[in-house]
Amino acid sequence: MKRLLWFLMVGLVAVGLLLAGCGGNGGDTGAIRVATDATWPPFEYVDTETSEIVGFDIDLFDAIAERAGLEVEYVNVAWDPLLAGMAQGTYDAAISSITIREDRLEQMNFSIPYYVAGQIIVTLTSNTDITGPETLSGKSVGVQSGTTGDYEAQDIPGVTVVGYDEIGLAFVALGIAVPKGKEDLLEQINDALQELLDEGIIEQLTQEWLVA
Repeated sequence: MKRLLWFLMVGLVAVGLLLAGCGGNGGDTGAIRVATDATWPPFEYVDTETSEIVGFDIDLFDAIAERAGLEVEYVNVAWDPLLAGMAQGTYDAAISSITIREDRLEQMNFSIPYYVAGQIIVTLTSNTDITGPETLSGKSVGVQSGTTGDYEAQDIPGVTVVGYDEIGLAFVALGIAVPKGKEDLLEQINDALQELLDEGIIEQLTQEWLVA
């Protein structure tokens, strides 16, 4: 497989922490319920040996929780139910490589951004016709439905977009969140996240998970 990194407008693709507003049962158990679609290695995925959810985003949220004095319960949920649950306040927060979009800002809150994302076009190594998004006209492009990649592909003239429920089915790469109304939790997470940014911890996690 050949991967072509496709950078979009940075302001729109900065991945953020989505903080949910109402609902969630964190107040009952003492732990906040954090939703994630654990099908996006190296950001979040299920370790086949331990059956635990691991990855860049998980290590990051664990570090945030430690700084903010929060107890966390991760919930593995598919992408569409994750976004719907965040809008309805089912979960206290979500971290799943979620890009900041205007339509999502209307339904949920985001933390300060912690990572600048991009879109990746994946083709066979034998394919020499596709060199970037401008060469996709007339082609069929597989995407995970409802993701930023889906929306961006639909904006390319002449592209036939084929949606899939899971990213593995489309084999195309690349969502943290909390429902509206939980501004106190959002402030806690933002404070801890800013400390991690200032101290270079996120850069260390990037080297460990995304570069090594």
